[in-house]
Amino acid sequence: MCIRDRHVRVERHFDSTSEVLSEDPVEMHMGFRIIKCNPMYSRIFGGCQKLKYEKKWLPNINYMASFYGNVIYPPCPVLVFKEKEVTPGIFSKELVGAGDVTRSDPLKVILQRIILTGYPFKISKRKAVARMMFFNQYDVKYFMPVELWTKKGLRGHIVDSIGTHGYMKCTFNNPIKQNDTLCMNLYKRVFPKWPFAQ
Repeated sequence: MCIRDRHVRVERHFDSTSEVLSEDPVEMHMGFRIIKCNPMYSRIFGGCQKLKYEKKWLPNINYMASFYGNVIYPPCPVLVFKEKEVTPGIFSKELVGAGDVTRSDPLKVILQRIILTGYPFKISKRKAVARMMFFNQYDVKYFMPVELWTKKGLRGHIVDSIGTHGYMKCTFNNPIKQNDTLCMNLYKRVFPKWPFAQ
């Protein structure tokens, strides 16, 4: 039996009401095969090889469901079912989505976004001293090339580290206010769960 990473383009069924989260157990009917898996859902952006990880499978949007499973060649139709408890102890299957199998590509990258936040401590027009984002000087120096943004729409970058407790000098494109929040986007690659882990 050959196990590969599978990518399935899926869309929610218009009649489905239950909430479907990433890594929830579902049953996929792919051609003559029925596979029980915990797929990860990610947004598709054009013909890009990078996909953005999503926690929920929302209606009216195309998603890519990724999981490890048997080799199935495209084009193959897919139906996605989820178990739903009708009464205590009695379960039924609900059709939550449909789609088709895409090419198995190990170079597809699923990225999960993490946002680090900090707060301005001292402000002088476009310059600010920020704290609470990092807690030592080495982290500040490591993340210097990454762009900062604020919740009020400003863009900026880290200039220098101050002291040893993670304070840092930042500059922005416009004057910053005291009630603003500094944010930094970090991305990490995530993989589907291995189905045979014990």
